Amino acid sequence: MASKTDILMIDPMPESFNEQLGTPFRLHQFTSVETLGTLAERIEGVTTGGGSGLPRPIMDRLPNLKIISVNGVGIDKIDLDECRRRNIRLATAQGVLTEDVADMAIG
Repeated sequence: MASKTDILMIDPMPESFNEQLGTPFRLHQFTSVETLGTLAERIEGVTTGGGSGLPRPIMDRLPNLKIISVNGVGIDKIDLDECRRRNIRLATAQGVLTEDVADMAIG
């Protein structure tokens, strides 16, 4: 049986999200760079919010990072040059809430 992929969660997510992702992945809530220890080498994915992004000191500690998933559209707090250099994929929720945000603005 294949082992689960380790995912680092920068921001807390709703419990329903954790339950869904917890089946195919092993989730780890981020607390500090200092406490990553040997876990850092196992992390292949990061979930984060647009406001938090992925600070470079955290990114630098994750040598096997393959993907960053942003719960939102903000990518200004993610080092895109470093993502390109390391071939790290980046996923956002672009377009998901466009109509809802427009409706709220009009309202």
